[in-house]
Amino acid sequence: MIQVAKINAYLLSGRLGLNRINGFLLACFQQESTEIFA
Repeated sequence: MIQVAKINAYLLSGRLGLNRINGFLLACFQQESTEIFA
């Protein structure tokens, strides 16, 4: 049971980490897009 909780916590933190990275990349991409199309 403890192992499952550890795995869930790891997956959750991983998912949050990916969301943070995706948000950062999306922000960079949008900034580049506006510079290209401006």
